[in-house]
Amino acid sequence: MQTIRVSDTTYRALELAARLTGMTPGGVIEKLVAQTTQEPATSSPAPTPEGVAVYADYNGERTGGHLRPRHDPH
Repeated sequence: MQTIRVSDTTYRALELAARLTGMTPGGVIEKLVAQTTQEPATSSPAPTPEGVAVYADYNGERTGGHLRPRHDPH
C-alpha cells in the first residue's frame, strides 16, 4: 500500500465524501480512479420522435429516460 500527500482542505473534503458514501477516504479515491480509467461509452443516445434519450450514471448504476421538449404555443 502506498501513501499520498494532500492538503488539509482536500483531506477534509475526502473525509466528507467518505462519510456521505459510507466509504473510507482511500475508498473514495479508489472509486474516482476506477471511474476515470473506464472506457467511455461508444455511442450517444439517439434522438427519437418523442424527444431525446438521456441517461445518468449514479453510484455505478445507469438510469435512462426521455427528455421531451416543451411545446410553446407562442
